[in-house]
Amino acid sequence: MGIGTAMYFREIDESVSVRYWYFLLRGFTNIAFGLIAILKPELITNLILQLFGIWVIINNLVQITPFFLGRISRRLWPEVIGSCAIGFIVGFLALTSNKITINIATMLVGILIIFRAILEISILVKSRMGVIHQRWLLIWASFSMLLSINVFAHPYKMLVLERTIGQIAVWLGINNVLVASRRSRTLKENTELMRERMKTERVPIKTISDYLSSNSKQAVRSIEKWSPIKPGEKIPLSKYKRPIVFASHPDDLEAFAGGLVFQLKDVLSVIYSGGDKGVWNPEYRKMEKEQYVQLRLKEASEAGKILGVNEIIYMGYLDREITCTEESVQNALLILERYEPDFVISFEYKRSRNIDPHPDHITVGEITRRAVMQYARKENMDYIVMSTLFPNVFVDVSEVRRIKLRALGEHNSQDDFNNIIFPFLEKVITRIWGAYNGVEYAEGYRYVKTTS
Repeated sequence: MGIGTAMYFREIDESVSVRYWYFLLRGFTNIAFGLIAILKPELITNLILQLFGIWVIINNLVQITPFFLGRISRRLWPEVIGSCAIGFIVGFLALTSNKITINIATMLVGILIIFRAILEISILVKSRMGVIHQRWLLIWASFSMLLSINVFAHPYKMLVLERTIGQIAVWLGINNVLVASRRSRTLKENTELMRERMKTERVPIKTISDYLSSNSKQAVRSIEKWSPIKPGEKIPLSKYKRPIVFASHPDDLEAFAGGLVFQLKDVLSVIYSGGDKGVWNPEYRKMEKEQYVQLRLKEASEAGKILGVNEIIYMGYLDREITCTEESVQNALLILERYEPDFVISFEYKRSRNIDPHPDHITVGEITRRAVMQYARKENMDYIVMSTLFPNVFVDVSEVRRIKLRALGEHNSQDDFNNIIFPFLEKVITRIWGAYNGVEYAEGYRYVKTTS
């Protein structure tokens, strides 16, 4: 694992980050900072700008280091150089010119807040959320609108922003203090569970033909009266005994549904493509295609151990060669009929609603959708799609997000990609869905109704 990836995915050592005193310290630090920002905002103006400038410069130095080491794909050079150049300019302005920085920062903050308000209203209109979530979303959107108007009305008054930041910091601090004991206990339990899973044998990988021709029989699932998920509610994790995930590439399960999967039991993972085109590090370009695919599947197996995956089925496709045909749909249907799942997870099949509309993601989503609709026992299971812009069911991953990232970090061949792109996207998205659900981080999914 690369240094950058280790820093992000492992973060603070687990022996520290699960301690009761760690959350108390975070809480009291936030409260102290917040009170100073509210009562004496002028004292922290320069401090905030100086710390911000130093942080931006260091962060961009870390981001651009792989470029000088030759570990970044040429396709990403313009994005990396452009992003870091802007970052360095912002950092030096924060350190050398307070007035210019304040003017720019307040306007950018106003734009970002109003953009978030528009996004929240859009989601409120298009997403089938429950009434409680709609109310919270409306409150957040209204607050964002008012805050952005206030910022634009006082574009050069940093004190307005400082007091707002102070109030948020106090609230976060109080929350950390109140939940310190529970979070410490839960994180320790999850960490111990992860370590136990890592002691097990590697997750077995089978081809589709091996899986369907094996003599082992899946015990018939007893069917009780099935109560489907209601849009807007949290996913009832303890309800499921046979979950199955249909994904496109070896690291998709960890990236898009890792927090959910860790909290489920006996997950069957179906991977369509071996990820042969996901070559980011020059050392892997020397490998034969089949050898690289086996490497990526091995990484999926190691990551699967952490998340509790029981078995992996590899469908044998290469990147961008997955096709939605009668044969591919029938193969997915055969897996459903043999496994008899009570929970099916796959990609959002509507391109306009997909966070990452990679053609393989869309195709696997469509294959799964067609197979589910043909499945005879679909009324006795729940079907959700991941990587969706408009989720209507959620799962709290605040206490397991670190483990999700640890599992994703097992995909060493994807270090360069994950260092540059994934940290930002993952944190932003899970924080947004977390805010909608009153938790720190959440994964959002769209529940698809399978019966009329």
